[in-house]
Amino acid sequence: MPTTEQQVVSQLKQLVAQPSVSSPDPHWDASNRGVIETLAGFADRLGFQVEVQALDPGPDGKANLIARLGPEATQANDQGGLVLAGHTDTVPFDEGRWATDPLTLAERDGGLYGLGSTDMKGFSLSPWRRSLRWGRRACARPCICWRRLMRRAPCAAPGSCLWTRCG
Repeated sequence: MPTTEQQVVSQLKQLVAQPSVSSPDPHWDASNRGVIETLAGFADRLGFQVEVQALDPGPDGKANLIARLGPEATQANDQGGLVLAGHTDTVPFDEGRWATDPLTLAERDGGLYGLGSTDMKGFSLSPWRRSLRWGRRACARPCICWRRLMRRAPCAAPGSCLWTRCG
């Protein structure tokens, strides 16, 4: 069985390999759907309730992900909770200035290098990994992991903004 570190590196390789550049320049602009679907699969296997919100029509459009763990929040039972928010898109890059392929996670000098490996694809794995230790019953309040499109026209499509109260 792979160690936790090996599992995290494997998952991060999957995320970095998914192009998700967001740009007003159509030459660069790419869907973030691959990242969203990969994260949704990770979350679903860990018992999160998963909702993918399409922002653009079609399988190559932009999307958001909401993954919930713990009790359902209702107005009658408004106990607060925790929202971990982050974006799934990356910035355009100059491949010639990279020592390795930016869409292939590289391990060297004790570090991991790849487009989005720390901002935010790497961080996106944190809640999933932590939930393995919590267990479903340990969440007395809702934990919501929200991964969204950020740079290209944020909140431009109906329903693309989510307002949540954390108490």
